[in-house]
Amino acid sequence: NNIDISVVLPSASLNNGRVILLRVNNSSNSDITSVTAISGGGAVDNAGRTPNNKFLQYISDGTNWLLMNHR
Repeated sequence: NNIDISVVLPSASLNNGRVILLRVNNSSNSDITSVTAISGGGAVDNAGRTPNNKFLQYISDGTNWLLMNHR
């Protein structure tokens, strides 16, 4: 089954410098389609990200989640 996966990141301000890796098992037909932060958790940089990803890497700058890598 193809399942769309939505992810909610924790507060960027409470996780300054933390790196979060999101990965979908390669044998799965699922994709990460939505990444947001908890209410008041800062903005999530999704610039350049395609709607369907198997791998996303974010880092917190203490205010927002910045996209470092995706595929």
